[in-house]
Amino acid sequence: IASFSRSGLCCVPGMASSPKKEKFLDRLAEENGVAVIIVDVEGNTPSESNNNSMCRNLFGSKEFAPECDKFCGKAYQWATEAGKPVDYECYAGLSCRAVPVWEGRQQFVAIVGRTFLKAERYREATERAITGDWRQFPPTDFFENVLIAGSTQSIERAASKLDKFSDPGRNDILELDRLTVTSPEAPVQTETSSDPEQQRIDELISKFREETEKA
Repeated sequence: IASFSRSGLCCVPGMASSPKKEKFLDRLAEENGVAVIIVDVEGNTPSESNNNSMCRNLFGSKEFAPECDKFCGKAYQWATEAGKPVDYECYAGLSCRAVPVWEGRQQFVAIVGRTFLKAERYREATERAITGDWRQFPPTDFFENVLIAGSTQSIERAASKLDKFSDPGRNDILELDRLTVTSPEAPVQTETSSDPEQQRIDELISKFREETEKA
């Protein structure tokens, strides 16, 4: 898993207010190199862990927020109507998995991913940021925490942890103690650069850095 830079974190009051809950979601996101965003039926986001910096900028823009709503804004509806995880790729080229989850008697959906899986999608994003309709965003902020995986493994690992809590009869979906064991976990095996797709993404990252330094 490649990470363009350090991970970001943005939490708002609500479901993730307790340290234990924050710790679980943050660790889940950080260990797998993905974003984990919890949304409710009204579109509120009680918790955000390791959110993609592109998403923060685009969703915070009046111009592009409506495009975000067509995808992540529909994630709750798609996942709850399907009754199971739903994969999708948003207009920005980021891959996500919407996972139905419960906390007590309230249903939520976890958006897992917001990461680039294809080099071509990352290339398109950098072009839009340098010369296209995204050039209004400062590159250092827009790409401050871009999530790049190169394969679906990181999304699948994180989603599988949350999928266990899709039963409304279970307790708190974010309860750390229910997921841990006494023995230490083995370190997560990340994808290596031998993957041609990952190598291409690495090349594009270098090219993007060169272009932004010239600008």
